[in-house]
Amino acid sequence: MTMPAMDNALAEPYLVITTDSHLIARHETLPAVVALDAARQPAPDALLGGAGIAFIGEATFRTGFRRFDTEIGGLSGITYDPVRGLYYTLSDDRSDARFYTVTIDLGDGALDDGDVTFTGVIRLTDRAGTSFPDGGVDPEGIALTNRDTVFIASEGNARQLVPPFVDEFTLGGGLLKELPVDASYTPDATQRSGIRHNLAFESATVSPDNAIVTTALENALIQDGPAADSDNGSPVRIRQWDARSGEPLGEVVYTVDTLSEPPADPNGFATNGLVELLAIDNAGTLLALERSFAKGAGNSIRLYQARTAVADNVIGVPSLLAAPVANEAEKELVLDLATLGIPLDNVEGMTWGPDLADGRKTLIMVSDNNFNESQFTQFLAFAVDPTKSASDIHGPDTGNHGHTDEPPLGSGGVAPADGGSDDQSLNDGAALDVFPQGQRGTAHASANERRAAAVTPAVRPGSPLPGTPAPPGTGTGGVGG
Repeated sequence: MTMPAMDNALAEPYLVITTDSHLIARHETLPAVVALDAARQPAPDALLGGAGIAFIGEATFRTGFRRFDTEIGGLSGITYDPVRGLYYTLSDDRSDARFYTVTIDLGDGALDDGDVTFTGVIRLTDRAGTSFPDGGVDPEGIALTNRDTVFIASEGNARQLVPPFVDEFTLGGGLLKELPVDASYTPDATQRSGIRHNLAFESATVSPDNAIVTTALENALIQDGPAADSDNGSPVRIRQWDARSGEPLGEVVYTVDTLSEPPADPNGFATNGLVELLAIDNAGTLLALERSFAKGAGNSIRLYQARTAVADNVIGVPSLLAAPVANEAEKELVLDLATLGIPLDNVEGMTWGPDLADGRKTLIMVSDNNFNESQFTQFLAFAVDPTKSASDIHGPDTGNHGHTDEPPLGSGGVAPADGGSDDQSLNDGAALDVFPQGQRGTAHASANERRAAAVTPAVRPGSPLPGTPAPPGTGTGGVGG
C-alpha cells in the first residue's frame, strides 16, 4: 500500500540495537518475557514452556539508496529461498514491477549494519515477456514455492478500475499462471462494490506443504463492510487457492482492528490494514501483520496469530453485509512492535528465515518506505521459539513427506482436488498453537543472547535462478548508500 508522507523524518541514518535485559510488559493481560544473559539462559524448552519471540536487531537504508539503476524502496513483500540462501523482496513501484535478490547475514545471531546486501533485480513480465504497463500492476505480496516459482499479489487500482490478482511467476520474473478471482473483487466505477483503492490484496503466503496459496484484502470489499477507522474494524476476506491447479478453495472473514490512534488532526489521514500473512502450518494457522498509521501519531505494527479452520467458508457470498457470518477467523496478539522501543517505518512484509543453531526460527520483516524522503527502508529480525509440545513452526519445506487431507480453510473448506503437493511439512497439518494462552509477551534480547545463537549455515548464495541470468553487480549492505 502506498501511503502519504509520514512524520518520522530522521536527521541521520541510524541503527538501534537494544542491549538491556529488563522486563517489558505492554499489556497487563500479557505476561512479559524476560530476556536473559547468555550465561544463564535456559534451554529453549524452559523459556515460556518453549514459546516466545525475541528481537535480534535491525538494519535500515535511507530513501534514495540506489542499486542496479533503480531506487531501492517500496519493499512491500519478502520471501526466503532456503536452497539458494536468498531472500526475494518485492517493490511496489507501479511504473517498474520488480523484485530484488537479497542476502541477510545472521551468522552472529543478530541483524546489524552491513548484514543486508542487495545482489540483483528481477523485472516482472507478462506471458509474452513484455513489461507491465505503468499502473498495470501494484505488486504487494510475494511467496516462494518449492517449484522455483513465486506467487505475487497485486493490489490493482480501484480508481483506474484495474482488478487485483494473485499470479504465479518464474524466478526470472515471467508470468506462468493466473489464479481466478471472483467478480465481487472487481472495482466498480460507482464505488458500490469491489475493492477499495489502495486496500486490496496486500499479502501472499504458501503453506509449508506447498499445496495452498493464501492472500487477503487489506480492508473490506465495499459491499462487505466499512474500512477501518477509530470506531470500526474492517471485515476482510482471506482467500485460498490450490497452489498447483489454481482452483479456489475457500474464503474466511478476519476482522482488522480499529485504528491504534486517531490522527492529530481529525481530518488527517489514518488507516489500519492487514498487510501480510505468513503460514505456520497446513491447517490454516497464520501469522497476520496489521499496520496502523495516523498522521501526527505515526505507525503502529501488531503481529497476530490467526486460526482460519474455525471460520465459516464464505466463498461465493456476494456481500457480508447482506449475509452476516457466524464464525470468523480467531486472532490472538503475539507482539506489539511498540515494545521494541525503536522508530518503526511502514512495515508490510515478513517471512521465515533460516533456523538458528538453538532451534529457534528466524522471522524477518521489511518496510515499504513509499519512496518518501521522510521515511526509511527497515529490516527487522526476530528469533521465535516454537512450542515443543505441539507441532513445530515451519518455514519453507523442500522435503517429500506425503500429503494431508486436512481441509485448508474454514468449516466448508475442501482439500486440493489433485491431492496437493507431494511436499508435506512434518507437522502434517496439526493445529499449532505457537504462542499458547497465557504465554504471550515480548522482550528485548541482550547483545550476548543475540550473538550466542549462531545461525545454521545455509546453502551458499549464488546458485543461478531458473530463467534469469546471474544478477548484475553486487550491492553494499547496511545503512546509507
